[in-house]
Order: sequence, then C-alpha cells, then structure tokens
Amino acid sequence: MKLYIPFFILILSIKSFAQKGPAQVKNPYIWITADKNENQFILRNQLHSNSILLKKKEGVLTNNHPSIFFDASQDTLTFDIAKIDYQTIFLVYKVKDSLTEQVLWNIADQSKNITLTTTERLANLSNFKYNSLKNKSEYSSAIHFYQHTKSNLGNNNKYQISIGKIKHNLAIPAHSLKGYISEIIMYDRFLNSKEINKIASYLAIKYGISLSQNELQNYTNSKGKIIWNALENKHYLNHVTAIGKDETSQLYQSKSRNIEDDLTTIDLSSIQESVPDNSFLFWSDNAKPLKFKQEEGLPKLLERKWLMCIDSTIDSHKIKWQFNLKKITNLKEPDTKPWLVIDPTGKAKWDSDEIIYKKLEETSNGTTTLSNYNWDGKKNKKIVYTFQMAPDMFARVKITQPKCGISDGFLKYTIIGGKAPYTITLINYDTKNVVKKWVHDGNTSNIAVHSGKYNYIVVDASGTIYEQKIFISDQDITSPKLQEIFTLNDTPIVINANDYLPEGNYQFQWFLNKELITNGNSIMLTNPGDYQLITKHANDCETVTNFRVEEKNNSKNNQIIALPNPSEDGHFKIFGNFSTITNATLYIYNSAGALITTEKWSGKTQYIYNGHIPTSGVYIAKISTAEEEKSIKIIIK
Repeated sequence: MKLYIPFFILILSIKSFAQKGPAQVKNPYIWITADKNENQFILRNQLHSNSILLKKKEGVLTNNHPSIFFDASQDTLTFDIAKIDYQTIFLVYKVKDSLTEQVLWNIADQSKNITLTTTERLANLSNFKYNSLKNKSEYSSAIHFYQHTKSNLGNNNKYQISIGKIKHNLAIPAHSLKGYISEIIMYDRFLNSKEINKIASYLAIKYGISLSQNELQNYTNSKGKIIWNALENKHYLNHVTAIGKDETSQLYQSKSRNIEDDLTTIDLSSIQESVPDNSFLFWSDNAKPLKFKQEEGLPKLLERKWLMCIDSTIDSHKIKWQFNLKKITNLKEPDTKPWLVIDPTGKAKWDSDEIIYKKLEETSNGTTTLSNYNWDGKKNKKIVYTFQMAPDMFARVKITQPKCGISDGFLKYTIIGGKAPYTITLINYDTKNVVKKWVHDGNTSNIAVHSGKYNYIVVDASGTIYEQKIFISDQDITSPKLQEIFTLNDTPIVINANDYLPEGNYQFQWFLNKELITNGNSIMLTNPGDYQLITKHANDCETVTNFRVEEKNNSKNNQIIALPNPSEDGHFKIFGNFSTITNATLYIYNSAGALITTEKWSGKTQYIYNGHIPTSGVYIAKISTAEEEKSIKIIIK
C-alpha cells in the first residue's frame, strides 16, 4: 500500500505535546494530530489539548505512531474559519486506494465551493483554474508535503474547511477520502520558505517520509539549520530517512524506517537518554533497482547503494540495525549467503582495501539484526553500504588493466572467509594452461598479467573451493561502445559489434553471465542477464564490453529473425535463439514450397546462419526443434 501526499505528509505521529507550533513555526490556525488511547485511535486538537475530535477503533501504527482510519463518506471533520485570504495547509494521510482520485479538503461558504484539493489537482473554483499536482506514475517516488493556496474569499464571514469531502454538490471524478489521517496543520498566512522547510523536515523525519527531491530540498531543524544537505548528497536522494532529537520542537525519533522502503530499520532507543540535542543520523539510497550486478573481479553486488550520514555525537556502535532481507535473498544463487558490504570512506569504491564485509544470518522471517556494531570506526561521518550474495569464502580481485602487448596489468587478491593458507590457481580460459599457482598465507597477493580471459580457483586449508572468471581488457585499445542496458520486448534485439568499431579485422565472443554463447560479429538478444563482449583485435589485444539485458513480462525467449529483410543483394543472416540448449534444423523453401537448403544445429542456445539466395522472390525459413516449429518470410529483391 502506498502513501501519497500532494503537499503534505504521510503517517506517523509523536505523542501529543504542548508547543506554540510544529517545528517552532508559531500560531497555526488548525493543528490536529492522531493519537492512541488504550484501544481507541483518536484525533486530538493540539491547540486545545482536552479536545478530542474523533474516536475510532480502526487505525494503524506506522513507525510506532498512530494514524486514525477516516472514511469521509461516513465521518465528518469540518472546521469553521474566519475570513482567510491565504492558507498554508499540511495534511498527513495515507489512502487505501492509490489508483482513485480522492478529495483531500474543500473550502466553502454557505452556498458554494471555493477551493478544492484532491490527490491529483488543486482547483480554484471561483475562477475555474486548475493545477495538476502530480502524475500518477510519479506518486510512489515523490511526495509533496505542502502547497500554498489562495481562496479568494469574499466578504461573507462564514467559511468552512471540510477534510476529505465536498460541502456542496460538484460534478468531479474524485471520491471522498478513505484512508488514514495522522496530522493536519493550517496557517492563515503564507509561510516563507524557511518556515515551510522546517515543518516539512519535521514531519518527514517524524513520519519516515522523503521530501520530494525533484528540486533539491535540504532538511533543517527547528532553528533552521541544515541537518542534511541535498546537494552534498546528490547521488543519494531517494528514501531519505532519519532518527534523532530536536528538543526545541520536542521531536525525538528513536526508531524509523522509510514508509516506502522497509529494507532498513534503525533504532537508538537503547541510548535515547544520551543522544544530544540536534543530533541526527540520516540514510538514503541511489534509487537503483534491487538487482544484483556483476562487476569484474567482485561477487555480485546489489545495484542499490545506501549513504549513511552519522552525526559524530551519536554513538553509532550502540544503535540497533535491522535489515529485511526478504527483498534480496529471493534473488540469491545456490550456496550463497547475504553479506553486508561497507565502504567506510563513503566513496563507493568496492575494490578498495578499506571495504568491510559482514556475513549476515537470516532469521525465519527473513530479517537480520546488528547490535554493538561500530559502523563509523574511522569517524568519516559518511559511509556507503550495500549487499552482496556470496559463499562463506570468496575472493575479491582488484584489476589494474594492462597496456596492449605488455604484461603490465596486475591482479590484487583479497580473500574473505575461509582458513589460511590459501592455494590460488590462475588458469588461461582459452588454453586451459595454468598461468600461476601459489600458496598465500596472508589476505592479499599481486600477480602480473596481460589481457584475456582467466579462471581462478581458491582452495583454503579446509578444502573449501571458490572459483570465478575474470575478463581483463587492454586499457589503450578501442572497444565497442554499447549501451549499458537493453530492454527486451516483442521485437528481438540484434547487435552487430562491427557497427561500433572502426573498420578492421576483429574476432568476437559473446558471453552471458560469463558463459560463452556464440562467436561472430552479431548476436540476437532474447535472454536477460549480464553480457560480456570480448573483442580481439588484429594485434591480439583484447577488450571487454559489459552490458545488461532486462526483460519485460511479455518478452519471448525462443525467437527467429532474418536480417536484413528484405535483402537487396541476396545476402542475409538468420538468428535462432532458444531459452535452453537445443538441437534444431533450419529449412529454407522457395515460394513453390520446394526445399532449397537445410542446416542442422546442435548443442547451443543461439545459432547464426549466413545465407545467400541470388534469385529474387519470397522464401520461407523454418526452424524445427523437438518442441516446436517457427517460420518467417525472407524477401530477396
């Protein structure tokens, strides 16, 4: 279920307290918060602490704070307001049906509606001007917390603001609000940008929501001081979340997780008394998918990376960290476990000697908890972390690329886990010859190499084996500049490597997840995964081009295609691609149905047929396997 807030906020409320205004922005006209009293959820008027506006048994706790269920078709929340020419309104809510446009509030007099705000638009009904707040597709990634409105009220002095419904009948597609309300704040003036940012930051921290970063927005405390700088952290603007204390605004967020991402929960309850005033710990991510990506020399790392900004006054090793690993462990391969990977320098250099690895043990519900773990041992205040899937013992290889024709490249090994001494064997992938075999008692070792494809095998003292392939490029040679990601659809993607290189004599090998699938200059992409194109130049130097293929749900695995089609000179290629290793037969017929050529294929997933038909006409190419037959037309002009 998504939380959406066009200019306001989501869920989570701290206990009711008396102050002149949220985040020390004084004199709100309306300030309502959700609370919980024994077995009931209530809406409490913070400006009159004994005033309870609504009682319900239904509600939710988000980040340990209450939100009351509100169905505007049955519940009424209406406030009389004096003549107000300007309003600044914050509404913290969560809708049950995020696909339906719903009313947030309506200002009206006795006879007509004056302004209306829904989950999708703001309407000034006195002059029929409308302003869309956000496209539906963007709701899940950006939430607005505030919006200025001008109501253009006349001399009539009886006005009301109704939450979640329209006072007077109006033909609009929006439904009454049905969901959860946590907080309502209204000012009878325009707040300045500093005031808006103070309240937005206060509510964002409090409710585990991210300020929209379509335009960079800093987080500030109640004194207006920046506590999280969007420009400094511009590569990590997604799912911004925080814990910490601001005594002036009576904000103490001891435990939090982002409302749209439950992967990380951080809890400082055990040291709450020792947390200094205006101390915060923020974390955020780079908005990359929760997918593992192969980087040369490393186990597969999660593409999503997190930045943690730690206030030096917070004792980080006494904080409890909980990770919900269910989202990533369903992607793991056999005999692997989740590892936490930390760069304490904050630079996200994953082959650095500074990298720290922590093997994680899952509980039955898919979570893992770290306590008494010193995250910021180097006192850098910023660390970057991610996750990988790897066995109990693995090796990380830092690759220094060689120059063409010179064995001046280096491999620097770091072995994690296992028991020393380690025996390391480096094998040439093509010749199967052992390049070097050595016993290493420490953690790191360097070896000189030239470009090429290698297997390396690590065996520890207990006989545990780790094996990996590495492909090494020459650094001073041109490589095909393919796009990084290709997305499959109903039309197969065909790549000709020669189209991305100067004219010359090249040899090509195409690998999928480090397994050879075909030779030749062309490939048809129909299977998702991490691909490597090895280009061997005339001088025997090699380059490696990495790219990824992602699929849509409607993509098809078994495909056949001919290119070019039509053919101007009678030359063409037929590509056959199969989801598994397949034996197949290719038949080509003329328009009269006579067989003109045939070719048998065996033991591969991808085949390429180079054909030439000198006579113009329409021909049929058919590929037959034990499971199916597929045919296409070939036109020779």
